[in-house]
Amino acid sequence: MSGKIMVNDYRKLAEYVQMFSKKEAELIILQSRGGLGKSYSIKEAMEDREHLMLNTHLTPLANYLEVWKASTNGLPIIYEDLGKTFFKSDINVSLFKQLCETSKKKTIHYHTTSKRIGDAPKSFQTTSNVMVVVNEFVSGKEDIRALESRGFWVVFEPTKKELWKKMVEITGKPYKTLNDGQRNEVLTYICSKTETIGLNLRHLIRGFQLANYQTIGGKLDWKNELDQLLKPSDNVIAWNIHLNSGRKMSYKAKEFERQTGKTQRTFYRHIEGEEKKHGR
Repeated sequence: MSGKIMVNDYRKLAEYVQMFSKKEAELIILQSRGGLGKSYSIKEAMEDREHLMLNTHLTPLANYLEVWKASTNGLPIIYEDLGKTFFKSDINVSLFKQLCETSKKKTIHYHTTSKRIGDAPKSFQTTSNVMVVVNEFVSGKEDIRALESRGFWVVFEPTKKELWKKMVEITGKPYKTLNDGQRNEVLTYICSKTETIGLNLRHLIRGFQLANYQTIGGKLDWKNELDQLLKPSDNVIAWNIHLNSGRKMSYKAKEFERQTGKTQRTFYRHIEGEEKKHGR
């Protein structure tokens, strides 16, 4: 996995998840920013396939014990939202390297004197494969590079058109008490705001939740509440001003100050951060 595989449509993303489900890949690292539906896509693809989902902080020993439990049936293992410190642990990286060997049966070792290991053996064999779901994956460390060579590093960045199609697809499905017209109203309202916030599946679901609550008698006005959720962050405002204005940077900084009440120094800091993020 020395290079990234760029995926920009949901059909291809589903194929990689199916590949994992059918154990045709020992390791898939699936990376994308939040709100694009990677977890939703995994849930759909794995719905009829027994698997182990780990989405909480894990010490190396807890990780080993979970993998051991899954080994009985060779369950596919999905790690989600591991946190930035997970791969900083040499023991966790070592466990992953053992799990992601290309052989059908892999031997996992963990040597400890801790009594918390309980009845678990200090080594066992497993046929489990692994998917790691992250918003960001930092490559470069020697042990991580060794991990990369064992699988596929898939970076999911759907086009705006593709994300719109997914939102329309979700809107077409029943949601609690909302009828077709009400769901479409939420979608249309959110899309009217996308010049400043960008498309995001989470906004759609939150919109449905608020609208449904109002429909069943809740006293919240779903549009007013959603407006607060859709308010762009300062870094997004700064980046939009930077991209959409042909004026000098000093003018852009003053415009940012006018819109947000934040200092011009904050504007330059946000631009520096966004340029690093976008590789400029």
